[in-house]
Amino acid sequence: MKVRCRDLGPMDYAACWELQRTLFEELLAEKNRRRNGCGAKESGPAADKTDTRPDDAGTVLLVEHPPVYTLGKSGHAENLLVGRTALEQLGAQFFHIDRGGDITFHGPGQLVCYPILDLERLGIGLREYIGRLEETVIRVVAHYGIAAGRIDGASGVWLGGAAEQRNAETERNAEDTDGRNAAEKNVAEEQTSEKSAKEERSAGKSIEETVRIKRDAPRKICAIGVRSSRYVTMHGFALNVDTDLEWFSRINPCGFSDRGVTSMARETRREVAMEEVKRLVLEELGEQLGVEIRI
Repeated sequence: MKVRCRDLGPMDYAACWELQRTLFEELLAEKNRRRNGCGAKESGPAADKTDTRPDDAGTVLLVEHPPVYTLGKSGHAENLLVGRTALEQLGAQFFHIDRGGDITFHGPGQLVCYPILDLERLGIGLREYIGRLEETVIRVVAHYGIAAGRIDGASGVWLGGAAEQRNAETERNAEDTDGRNAAEKNVAEEQTSEKSAKEERSAGKSIEETVRIKRDAPRKICAIGVRSSRYVTMHGFALNVDTDLEWFSRINPCGFSDRGVTSMARETRREVAMEEVKRLVLEELGEQLGVEIRI
């Protein structure tokens, strides 16, 4: 089974959302044609865009967005901590969209991956699919010595405490032993700062100082939000590679007011090349889904 990849580079959220929906609807339409026993495709430009072949399971989009906040269909508007006017003044957009999950941020330095896939063709269910997206990210960051994992009751990929213990085996996938030891040291240092973080909040510190990185709480490195119709997916995950974490101070990320966010660059304390992360994401995602991803 094969999946196509389109690396879009920097792209406005609205334009990318429209592209996602177009690919999503085309894949649904192709699925309906197969179910109805109609294998013939339409001729012309529309057929060229879909280019669906019997071994195709869909498309993966890779993109970086300009600053934008998105709120999922089950999210709560109060998790946006500033007004729309303030966002506009900061140069950020806001969209209420049709994925699962609450509010999150997309921006430069963050790799967003949108798989538009037919899960039935891949032979996996929706819950398993989300787990494989999480596992993809866990394995990618392990290449950089970052021990990440899952937290019960919360989607996405996390660092700190229970998340790392639950996925300790991912450390074996790290290629750089020195980087792994440095990451573990950083985690230990941050977990010892619970008292000081609470004192900062009780002293009335600003949102930027307390919400941006809560050192007494798990910290999220990747958000996941998926929409599915007849087992065709859209939306996906957003991995903080070298993201400006200040943007997260204006929201309760993914609806949590007591948890922090982080990035690969912050955890490793060094520059992380986006192109290298893209390559690793495609390799690990292809392995997790059992597909060949073609660029």
